Amino acid sequence: MQIAIPEIDGATEPFVFGGIPARGVEPAPLEDRCLRIARRLKRWHRLQTVDRDQLKLALTLYCFPPNKGNLGTAADLDVFASLFDILRRIKDEGYRVDMPESVDALREMLLGGNSEAFGATANVAYRMKLDEYLRVCPWVSEMRLSGDRRPARLIPTAAIC
Repeated sequence: MQIAIPEIDGATEPFVFGGIPARGVEPAPLEDRCLRIARRLKRWHRLQTVDRDQLKLALTLYCFPPNKGNLGTAADLDVFASLFDILRRIKDEGYRVDMPESVDALREMLLGGNSEAFGATANVAYRMKLDEYLRVCPWVSEMRLSGDRRPARLIPTAAIC
């Protein structure tokens, strides 16, 4: 498959770690990329060998359009009941899960909680300061608003709901 569309070939993490230099004929590795893929392989190995109760998983709930109270809505599907079942299943498979008592308790935990205190549409589990965000997302200075040549302005905090 062509490198421009590796997803079609089943690659979920396309990664270029070498290539043919402009004036060369033999492939050459890109050292920083090779180190990056080696670190990734080490982490993948850990995921396969460590006890499940030592791993941290993240589940993402769809919310579109954002900030309109649409968290957990999806074309007549019962998102919170499905999420509750997923949590129960992964707990049964050995992952450490703090299970809510019921689907309604899960819904309240996600939509209620401290949301009013933060003026958010969902419970805020973590609040990230701008300097931390800039550290973990160093490419943010390259971001631009659509049709704008100036860098995008950042809000001083970000919340993970």
